[in-house]
Amino acid sequence: MTKTAILNHLRDIDREAYIATLFLAEDKREPAAALWAFNNEVERIRDLVSEPLPGEIRLQWWRDALTGERSEEGAQHPVGAALLSTINQYDLPRRAFDALCEARIFDLYNDPMPSLSDFEGYLGETRSVLFQMLAQIVSGKAPETGEAAGHAGIAYGVANLLRLMAFHRARGQIFVPKELLQISGLTSQQFLALEDPSNANGLVQALTSFGRDHLAKAEAAIAALPKEQRGAFILLGICQPVFKRAEKRGGDIALETFSISPFTAQWYLTRYAAII
Repeated sequence: MTKTAILNHLRDIDREAYIATLFLAEDKREPAAALWAFNNEVERIRDLVSEPLPGEIRLQWWRDALTGERSEEGAQHPVGAALLSTINQYDLPRRAFDALCEARIFDLYNDPMPSLSDFEGYLGETRSVLFQMLAQIVSGKAPETGEAAGHAGIAYGVANLLRLMAFHRARGQIFVPKELLQISGLTSQQFLALEDPSNANGLVQALTSFGRDHLAKAEAAIAALPKEQRGAFILLGICQPVFKRAEKRGGDIALETFSISPFTAQWYLTRYAAII
């Protein structure tokens, strides 16, 4: 896949990440696109398989391809080739990709999220790590952005899970940790069998507040970073409109997915890029 092709591919599969990538310096766009395209590859594995085992095999292939055991095969994959080039060029930590794929095994099963700390750990390994590596790409070195990336990944992850709550619930997945379910007076079984959306109002409020808290902490940490590193966090501009929409709709989002229009997303990301 050529440099232009990976950007076009990202535009087709993740419009918001594509828009955020366009605000980076021209020579950083293709590496960033490779990172987000890889995220899409592993994120959609659950949708491509009918049983967990084939999904685990796909994740293991990515682990082997990116850590060196099957790098030649990885180079034959269009996204794999772009990502391997990015890993080599920017010395990205291969063990982080291994940990990301390991964490994504959770996606393949319907086990409920055990606890709030497990939830934060999952989002840290699957989302925060992407912001950390993107900061390394834009700065050209391993930057001190751990705090910013940690909170950013959780905030962004919560925003995405809010949008997909109904989709996940319909197929039996519970990403919401037990503590937040208990706060809203729901058991895992009651959440999955939900018929009255008003019963999930408290859950949506708790999850949105949790996401907003991490977003505020991320933005405080980002403000202390050098200007050239802040561009790695432009995608956070989509969080506030998602949180607002979720709060407005309340428990309805547990029964019907919602999205942010491309025009609205572009407006918020452009605005965020100007103030970050």
